[in-house]
Amino acid sequence: PWLESVERFTRMAPIAVFLAVFSPVFAAACSRPDDVHLLQVSAKRVQLGNQDEMPSLKRSSCNTCSLPKTALEEHVGFNDSWQYFNHPDPPVEWFQNLDKLLDLSLGHISNRIRVGEEYNVSYMVLSMTGNTQDMHITRMGGPSEHAAIEKIQTWNQKMYEAVKPYPKRLNFWCVLPMFCPSAATKQLEECMDRGSPGALINGFGTDGDGPDVKPNFYDTDGTNGTLNYTFFWKTVEERNAVIYLHPRADQPRPLYEKFPELQGSPWGFSLETAEHILRLMLEGFFDKFPRLRIIIGHDAELLAFWAWRIDHRLEMQGWKRNVVPTTVTFNHSDENGRFKRNLTIEGYLRRNIWATTSGMFDTPSFQHLVAVMGSDRVLFSMDTAYEQLEEAALWFDHATQGMSPGAVADMASGNAQNLLMT
Repeated sequence: PWLESVERFTRMAPIAVFLAVFSPVFAAACSRPDDVHLLQVSAKRVQLGNQDEMPSLKRSSCNTCSLPKTALEEHVGFNDSWQYFNHPDPPVEWFQNLDKLLDLSLGHISNRIRVGEEYNVSYMVLSMTGNTQDMHITRMGGPSEHAAIEKIQTWNQKMYEAVKPYPKRLNFWCVLPMFCPSAATKQLEECMDRGSPGALINGFGTDGDGPDVKPNFYDTDGTNGTLNYTFFWKTVEERNAVIYLHPRADQPRPLYEKFPELQGSPWGFSLETAEHILRLMLEGFFDKFPRLRIIIGHDAELLAFWAWRIDHRLEMQGWKRNVVPTTVTFNHSDENGRFKRNLTIEGYLRRNIWATTSGMFDTPSFQHLVAVMGSDRVLFSMDTAYEQLEEAALWFDHATQGMSPGAVADMASGNAQNLLMT
């Protein structure tokens, strides 16, 4: 028997040697570089306390770590703004980061700049956290519409004064009273005259002040008693303003009755913004205003991951460009705009939308985002003070290793600077 074993081993040995030598070669050839890089990056992740952090890169082996970064979703707050969060109570994240959000003193701002320099975050655009769209609703404890507009104007003044000493390092997104389109237009222009690139809008608004308050998605033109946003969006186009559409807590759903913690940042935020943008795409809003430039955060708020299926299934239902099929009647009317749009969802993502990495420090998600939207549409961001600047910057440095240096430079800062400066 032992002779048979030796014979069997002798026959198998060449095969074993061949596999040992060439299997890694075959594996590398059959794998995309991104897949190999993904495994390498995942292996480097270490658990440290409650933070999933990245170890420091060796600068000698990192060709892109020294690239400057521009961050576009960086929040601040005011003592008189937290009460206008649209939650029944202010979200827990507010109180967890209260000191970092409220302090707009020169000392705090200079410290933010200093920490940014350490991780090559050389330019930040600050925005006011929380929702102001409902603050005019008196039944919710808000001031009158006129007083609400004046308060928002005061906040914009504070933001401007905070960033003014640092024109090469800081800027600010304008806060807009979207419940009054004419006032929103006026404040947008005033902010841009002071150097702001545009505005950050925290989700949908609301119409009315009674029991029948309805969501307002800023897409109405004044017909049937609605607010008229046509002039506002024309002004946005004419001024080349950039609009960052940021989430607010999602509308009530049965899920949130049992799990209210999901209504905000863990889940509801992305649903709210994804549905808002999807609504605008489907009704042809971006065909009326084709030069609009909209930023959304958190790796495109689910849309990059779902765009293919939405386009695929709607095409299966009969959608064609510029054609209203007569054979499809389900939910079809002139009002809902189901078949009015000219482009696919992915088409609008690549024409009118830019997406930041704010608060989504996950390499597989990032790689998919780049694959769907292209590196020219992806923008580095952090989501401070709700996220850690250090973690955001280190993650980006790791996640982009092995990618084209030009693409990394664009995503780190180039794309953002092109948006902000044109």
